[in-house]
Amino acid sequence: MHHQQSGAGGGVLVTRDGRLLAMIGRSCAKRAEQHLDNYAMPLPDLKTPIQDIIAGKYTPPVNPLETPDGPRRHKPVDFGLVMIPDVVPRTPAYVEEVVVGSPAASAGIKTDDLVLFVNGELIQSCRHLNEVLGKLEDGTAVDWYFRREGKLQTVKLTVPKKPE
Repeated sequence: MHHQQSGAGGGVLVTRDGRLLAMIGRSCAKRAEQHLDNYAMPLPDLKTPIQDIIAGKYTPPVNPLETPDGPRRHKPVDFGLVMIPDVVPRTPAYVEEVVVGSPAASAGIKTDDLVLFVNGELIQSCRHLNEVLGKLEDGTAVDWYFRREGKLQTVKLTVPKKPE
């Protein structure tokens, strides 16, 4: 009996004689069904993106699967926050810039503040912050907790109304 094991995302799929066929993509977990799916991108489909990455002109596509609850309503920038670039799955939610005149600036949020909690929910990454903010309704009062220079800072902001 032959047992096949899932490969790790970023790994490669090769023939028995070592010819490169494809690159393995990120695993897709289905917790309710308790199984893990993988996919592989055929080498010809990767040629252009790889050339773009080398040339420095690659823009990752927006993945609709990143928003399982539908389109996100709100983002940090709606409050006047520009977060550090989200480059790894657990990029810490540090503020890179506060937009002058924004609700965040008026509340005293500063560059390099780390978002710890939003409405009592522990913020584990920039992506998680986006998920939490994306579920908020217009006009809701939101409690933010930041770490600044080793001290806890608290701020209350109201979710702005999104234009229709």
